[in-house]
Amino acid sequence: MQIVQLSGGLGNQLFQYAFYLKLKRKCEGVYLDDITRYKDGKERNNQLPMTGVKYDPAEIDDIHRLTDRDRHLKNWIRRRFTGSRDVIKQENDILSENGYWVGYWQSAGGYETIEDELRSNIFGADFLDEVTDSEIRMKIENTCSIGVHIRRGDYLNPDVVNMYGGICTDEYYDAAFNMMRKQFPGCTFYVFSNDAEWVKEKYPEEDVVVMEGNDEEHGYRDMYLMSLCKHNIIANSSFSWWGAWLNRNPEKTVIGPSIWIRKEGFDKIYEGFKVTRITPDGELLAD
Repeated sequence: MQIVQLSGGLGNQLFQYAFYLKLKRKCEGVYLDDITRYKDGKERNNQLPMTGVKYDPAEIDDIHRLTDRDRHLKNWIRRRFTGSRDVIKQENDILSENGYWVGYWQSAGGYETIEDELRSNIFGADFLDEVTDSEIRMKIENTCSIGVHIRRGDYLNPDVVNMYGGICTDEYYDAAFNMMRKQFPGCTFYVFSNDAEWVKEKYPEEDVVVMEGNDEEHGYRDMYLMSLCKHNIIANSSFSWWGAWLNRNPEKTVIGPSIWIRKEGFDKIYEGFKVTRITPDGELLAD
């Protein structure tokens, strides 16, 4: 049995779902743990079902068994004397008979074999939401639309700013906007952000539309609308990464930051995904 733990927001959940699909191609008995990280309300809500995807949820008893947390007396006694078994598997571990997988798997490079399935399942035929027939969807689909994601909020928190901050700077966005305006004259920028009021003050131009109305609980709607735009400017956020990757325009231009986060091990995010990269100073990164 293989169980993949869901954690984080929708962007991370989709990477974990992709890994889950990849495991299902290799073996039977693969499930998603959508309980552990969401049972106490500390994590953001599980939005996978809202995107229309289907998956096999893990049973709580199987989660406890694979994580060596079951309540059988003999196992409780063993843990008291010898400690818990090391059964948690990380991203680079080898597949074995049983595994409880914890990680993010943030790269398109490993999903070539399931790309069609991912694109078919996420916001596919089973995605039913009021935004699918909205006026804004029609405008986005019938104009030269540029989906822009600007993430502020938690990225300004002193506890994380050293890792995520100083990457998608004003210079980064100014250069990205100018590049898109030059390449696609007459385009319209649809800006998605968790700080709409700041965006309105920062970008008062007539070709900028600030998207409002979708709170954290309905964030999947923003990702869906981003995926319908003709082109994308993303933040260093898995949320907008998916919005751009799911964009089906075969001639799309995607602009992203040259740095993803200031931490080792997260440098594969652009593998298998063509992205024009701009530095925090607003300079185009050479290939």
